Amino acid sequence: MSMPVSKALFCGLFLCGAAGANTIILTGLHTSLGLQQSLYFDEDGVSSQAYWVGGIDIKVDNFSRLVFCVDLFTDINLSTYRTQLDFSDTPQLKQVGWLLQTQLPLITTKVGGAALQLAIWDIVADKGDGFAPGKGRVTQSTDGTHPTDPAVLATAISLETLSQGMSSNFGVVYHNFTTSNGTVVQTLMGSTVNDGGPQPTTPEISPALLMLSGIGLILIGTWCRNSGTIEPHAERPDLRCEELAGDPRR
Repeated sequence: MSMPVSKALFCGLFLCGAAGANTIILTGLHTSLGLQQSLYFDEDGVSSQAYWVGGIDIKVDNFSRLVFCVDLFTDINLSTYRTQLDFSDTPQLKQVGWLLQTQLPLITTKVGGAALQLAIWDIVADKGDGFAPGKGRVTQSTDGTHPTDPAVLATAISLETLSQGMSSNFGVVYHNFTTSNGTVVQTLMGSTVNDGGPQPTTPEISPALLMLSGIGLILIGTWCRNSGTIEPHAERPDLRCEELAGDPRR
């Protein structure tokens, strides 16, 4: 690949990532929907006391929203990050999206919020296989002195059971990275909200794929011109406008 094309490819990929990014600020713990330093469960077979299990308050471009953590094993702090918004697009995220769309509005207690977070972690880490000891990365506590809160555990199991086989494409996923060097941090999820703020869009062609396709067509065209294998008036397939101008993936 020539140097100009390589440079264009790098710059294009960088701009595709930056163009869809918004500012996200983790403003605090949503204390009415979660438990702080009081819930024990096993992480990879080790009984742990979680600092926070529940909802988190954020602002995205100054619009206030409620989210939950997706990955138990990735950290994030109450700070400012860049974020790219997407709709739930994997089986596990779609299952979580269903919970956020249908069950979160019904949850009004600390126990319920903690149970929802615990269920999300198990769905993402273990495909929602339950919390029996030794069954996956997220299980109930095996420390007899500090068992998992039975009310939280029972509610988490109930939420997982309800969500089995359920799916929603409209959970909002926040892919976050630091403002300083782009280090990836915890992914967050919330329900779809109509607050006038940033929203993901349903993608037909991602910006990176669109850009790479364009570069590919240019390279093919250059090769064909150089090789002389295509006549000046040879037919080429038409490209519909909507195929090229689909909503970009954030």
